[in-house]
Amino acid sequence: MHKIDYLNDIEGSRKLALWHARPWTYRLRYRYNVLWGLVCRQITLKSCWNALENSYTIAVVPMKAPHRGMLIVCPEFAEEYFQMNRSAQSGGLEKAPDELDQLD
Repeated sequence: MHKIDYLNDIEGSRKLALWHARPWTYRLRYRYNVLWGLVCRQITLKSCWNALENSYTIAVVPMKAPHRGMLIVCPEFAEEYFQMNRSAQSGGLEKAPDELDQLD
């Protein structure tokens, strides 16, 4: 199996440029999420290494066997995912607090 060379790929080059353009706090949160998954024994060392090595292309990491899911490590993707879940739980009705008072 060949490892994909993302640096020679145009799409990969854009992703790498985007990664370097992000603020240092974003990159720190990404690395923190990956390492926290390793410390909590949710991901394998191989998955951790792969996520840190290819940080500009990976948004989720597969979890170890007992958990059987995906660990979201990309802060931007995590915010989007949890925002989507909040809107789904509220029935898709995202209203301002003053609009909720008018409904009563």
